[in-house]
Amino acid sequence: MTMNLFIALFTTVLVAISALLFAKLRHQQLQVRRCEARLARLEDDAGRERCRILELNNKRELLADAVQGGTTAVESVHRLIARTTFDLLERIAEDDKSREGYRQARQFHDEASAGIYRAIRTTNTQVHAIAEGFIHLTRKRRQSTPERPRPPRNPVTRLPPKDD
Repeated sequence: MTMNLFIALFTTVLVAISALLFAKLRHQQLQVRRCEARLARLEDDAGRERCRILELNNKRELLADAVQGGTTAVESVHRLIARTTFDLLERIAEDDKSREGYRQARQFHDEASAGIYRAIRTTNTQVHAIAEGFIHLTRKRRQSTPERPRPPRNPVTRLPPKDD
């Protein structure tokens, strides 16, 4: 009975997190498609650069959300498994000394695993901030470099003239 409940809860958590990540992915993909459509219509380099930066930001956010959601999913399942295991150990303990040892092991486990998941989230936040800094620096560098003159385009085909 407990195993069936555990499997049902585990499946529900995974389905819910998958649905949230899928919805976020679809939203990001829609934004990228819109950006690509605008990019195809844009003639100026600044507009292309804005779309490229938007696409990089969307990918950065999507990756950060995926790591965050995945960490939350794994942590919740891990907690559920640990709780079930330690509850079972405490129930089958033969004496109070064993029961107290299991409680101490549970406390040590819970503190250690909480620290690990906190470290993963902190690392994800820092990587996210570093990626944002790189995108910002790239944007500044491109803005500070002078634009190259573009060759005149054929008004009908909108292509640059052929070099003969």
